[in-house]
Amino acid sequence: MKQLPGRQRPRWITVLLQGCAAVVATIWLASLLPYLLLMALVVSLMLIPTLRRLRKEAEQTVAAQQRNPFQGTPLEPFFENLYRQAAPRPMVDVTPPHRKLIRTFWQWRQRR
Repeated sequence: MKQLPGRQRPRWITVLLQGCAAVVATIWLASLLPYLLLMALVVSLMLIPTLRRLRKEAEQTVAAQQRNPFQGTPLEPFFENLYRQAAPRPMVDVTPPHRKLIRTFWQWRQRR
């Protein structure tokens, strides 16, 4: 490819501009890092209750799906209580906390 006519920028200016851009980008990323870490901490703390509930529901599902391996054998009556089907789970309110707060606020406001 041929060079277009006109003056070309000296090499040292190009290197200097690239170096300045790298320094500015490094400083910007270093100053942004604490905020990113703080946001990650907040999000991870918010996930703890959700993951606990998920684990509990998964364990209940596994427990409800266990079957009596002694079914149809003479040992079945001895293990009947151990592998009894779990009772139906009670209804759980899964409304997010912010929606509950908004609903409570509107109910309070209507009572006034």
